[in-house]
Amino acid sequence: GVSMSVAYLVVLGVGSIASAGMSVEGDKVAVHYGDGGTWTASSIGQCLEMLVEDEWREFCFPGTPLQQVSLRYNILDIAEVSHTGGASSGWDWESASLDDLSGGDLVMGEAKWEIVDLEITKTDVCQRDGSTNQVYCQITNISEVRISALRFLWSVEPDQGVGFDEDYATFIDSLDPFGEGVDTFVKATSNDGLTIGLGMCDAVSEEVGANNWDTDADASLSDYDDAYEDHVIHWRRAFEEDIAPGASVTASFFVVLGESESDAEEAYREVRYDCPVCD
Repeated sequence: GVSMSVAYLVVLGVGSIASAGMSVEGDKVAVHYGDGGTWTASSIGQCLEMLVEDEWREFCFPGTPLQQVSLRYNILDIAEVSHTGGASSGWDWESASLDDLSGGDLVMGEAKWEIVDLEITKTDVCQRDGSTNQVYCQITNISEVRISALRFLWSVEPDQGVGFDEDYATFIDSLDPFGEGVDTFVKATSNDGLTIGLGMCDAVSEEVGANNWDTDADASLSDYDDAYEDHVIHWRRAFEEDIAPGASVTASFFVVLGESESDAEEAYREVRYDCPVCD
């Protein structure tokens, strides 16, 4: 089939349509978007689901639904600006335009929004019969001045165990599956083995880790060494280059789901080097 990376490059730039929440569903995974473009559709009480033994299991809606995006950057090296958004906290921007770009073997959801100096386009791509989402982010400077030191944090609070034993905690661990000398993968596993993981594309400019519900763009990310905690896992990209007016930067990462920790890690291993060239 068509690779997720190639398919994304084909549809990049396709216009979005306005929408109030959206659900995109494949054979194994369903992603539900809120009005602001992050995952979690409060109106239907769903965030991210996986089909497990003919039952849809919810990963991030129980308790406090949290799938958050946070950004921070400098303007002309003078002022620092921050934006954040999620269904629970609300979004600093008014709303996102949402578009279901699914077709053929691919399930794709696009969210696009503007906030002051930036336009963000976030596209989630999954094989229709798969359980790995590749998340692509394109950030464009729509201001008339130079932006620098942009940080982009994507966060999710795993609660997939609630559907098994009503427990909100998971076993959280940061891993280095390829011996790269840096943890490129953070996973959270419930008591029945169901696992969500976030995997890097760029081991130099990205970080993964977890913390106790801090979604600030510059939050400290830690390795919990498989501790059992009700915490949040994160992926972050730091852009060192300046972004001129009208210019864009891109990044991508993976959200993998598995019925066991080993399934999720293996899923990341299979796609670790499938990323498009970024910046």
